[in-house]
Amino acid sequence: MRPEPDVGSHGIQYCLKGGAVVRVLMVTQAVDIDHPTLGFTVGWVNALARRVDHVHVVTMKGGRADLTTNVTLHAYGPSSETPSRWQRWRFYNRQFSSLILGSKVDVVLVHMIPRWVLIAAPYVCLRGVPILIWFVHRQVTLESKIAHHVVRQVLTASPGSYRVRLDKVTVLGHGIDTELFSPAPHVHPDPHKVIAVGRVSPIKDLETLLHAADVLVNQRGQTGWRFCIVGGPNPGMVDYYDELKDMAYHLNLVHQVSFTGTISYQDMPDLYRRTGVLVNLTGRGSVDKVVLESLACGTAVVVCNRTFEPLLGSQGERFFFREGNAVDLARRLEGVASLSGRERARLAQLFRENVISCHGLDNLMSQLVGVLEASTLS
Repeated sequence: MRPEPDVGSHGIQYCLKGGAVVRVLMVTQAVDIDHPTLGFTVGWVNALARRVDHVHVVTMKGGRADLTTNVTLHAYGPSSETPSRWQRWRFYNRQFSSLILGSKVDVVLVHMIPRWVLIAAPYVCLRGVPILIWFVHRQVTLESKIAHHVVRQVLTASPGSYRVRLDKVTVLGHGIDTELFSPAPHVHPDPHKVIAVGRVSPIKDLETLLHAADVLVNQRGQTGWRFCIVGGPNPGMVDYYDELKDMAYHLNLVHQVSFTGTISYQDMPDLYRRTGVLVNLTGRGSVDKVVLESLACGTAVVVCNRTFEPLLGSQGERFFFREGNAVDLARRLEGVASLSGRERARLAQLFRENVISCHGLDNLMSQLVGVLEASTLS
C-alpha cells in the first residue's frame, strides 16, 4: 500500500499502512563491524532487512558481520584487499547485471558513492528499477552533480549534509544505533579527559584544541587534563598529522596529549563512556555523527557548529564555544568538568532522548523503508 507523506521538521516522513515487501539492493563501501568508520553499516543492513523482504548487499570489502538470514552479501574480498580500478569496475558491473537485469531487486540504494550510481544507471534504466542515493558530504563534484539527475531521490542526514541541489532531497537523520551507543551506569567517566574523534584533516581545526590544552595546562597550571586525538590522517594528510604531533611537543604537552590512531567501531561506545567530554571543532556545516554517538552514550560535548542547537536546546549554550577561539574552548571545558554528577546525568538523559528522536536508527529505517516502497510504486 502506498504510504501517505507527512511533512515534518526533518523532511518528508512516510507513515506505512501495512508491511512493505521490497527487495533492496544496497551498495556500500564495507560491511565489517570492525571497520573504524563504516562499522555502522552492519547495523543498518540488519535494521533494513527486518523491515523488507530481502536485502542484497554489494560491497568491495567484506569482514566480520553477523547478518540476518534474509541478507545476501556479495563482497569482492576481505577488507585487506585493495583491487585495481579495473577490477572494481568489472566487479560492480557483474553484480549489477546479475541482480538488476536478473529481476532480483525492486529498488537500488547507493550509499555515499555517486560513481556507483553512474555505473548502475544503464541497468536500472533498462529494467525501470528506481535508484536512490544516501549522501552526506560537503563536497560537490561533477560525479555528484550527474548522479543527482540520475537518481529518483537523494536521502541525507541533515539540512546541511547535501549541497548539490535541493530538489529530490529528503532529510532522514543520521541513524545512530542507540542500543550500541548507550550509557553504562557502572562506568564513571574522567571529567578531565577530552577526546576529538574523526579522520584527521585541517578542517577539523585540531590546532585550536592543542592551543586550548596549552591554556589549561601551561598557562593555568591544570596538569590533570588529558587530551586524546582519535583517528588516523586522511589520505595525503600524513604530514599534517605529524605537524600536530610536533605542535604538541613544542607546546610541552607530550604528557597530556596522545594520538591513538583509528579505533574499531565496536570499541567506540566504551571510549565515549569513559570520557568527560568530546570536542568537535568543525565549523558550520552538516551534523557530525560522532557528536551524536557521544551524546547517545551520555557523554558531554563541546562544539562550535550551531547546527547542533536543536539537539542541545535551551540547556546547551554552555556547550558551545566560539569557532577557532582556544581561550573560549578552555573556558567551556572547565565549565563542563565542574558540572555536578546530578546535573551531568540530567543533561545526558535529555540530550540522549533528543538523539533518539531526531537521529535514531529505528526512526531512520522506518522512514527509509517508506521512501523505498514509495519509489517502487511511483
